[in-house]
Amino acid sequence: MELIISNKDRFCNKFLSPITRVGEMAILSIKNNTISSLNKTADNNIILYAESTLDNKETVNLNIPDIKKLIKILECVEGDVVQLKLHNNNIEYKSAKTRFKYHLLEDGIINIPNISIDKINKFTYNTSFEVTTQTFNSLLKSSIFITDSNKVYLYSENGNIYADITDRSRHNVDNYTTILSEKYEGDDISKAIPFSFDVFRLISNLSSNSIKVSVNSEKGIILFEITDSEYKLSYISTAMLC
Repeated sequence: MELIISNKDRFCNKFLSPITRVGEMAILSIKNNTISSLNKTADNNIILYAESTLDNKETVNLNIPDIKKLIKILECVEGDVVQLKLHNNNIEYKSAKTRFKYHLLEDGIINIPNISIDKINKFTYNTSFEVTTQTFNSLLKSSIFITDSNKVYLYSENGNIYADITDRSRHNVDNYTTILSEKYEGDDISKAIPFSFDVFRLISNLSSNSIKVSVNSEKGIILFEITDSEYKLSYISTAMLC
């Protein structure tokens, strides 16, 4: 079986690199002309579903022991198009100049989140809005001086969506508040919902014109979606205690 990567740099930057920020190991699932991966952070608070299109109709799971190492070895290959051979326990590459063999783990070693992709796609959200990459990165930069909290509270007010970095469960904690979006669709977020700021850090520096954000206020779930013509990243996180 072969796996053809049509643009190595985009594949590494837009698909593999975001996965490494969530976890070291991952299962890459190839099926129905897509390659996808479902991963979670060590504290189980954030789930990432990453997906990319490719020209391959076969079905196989690749148990990758170290995503960063895979990126490094792919970067050693010259050219944009990379043709890999997939074997039972390794990924192999051969050219006139370069050869490598990257061994895989056996099935059952890597744990994946106990949630189906269909369930993620069918889940309903009552509020949605978009955040520009510039606004998102400005929030990250401004958060540096808030060292006493890892919470960000999202709420709506006067037609805007606000982000407030602080910890409302404690006294004398600094805060930084800014508008994330000047418009939104659906219900108001009348009661501020606290989420881990880690999900914002994971998304930082990803190249995209805008980020779609969806919130289920009742269940305290937030979804960040970053998409382009070939790649899709979905970050899901649950609310923290106030």
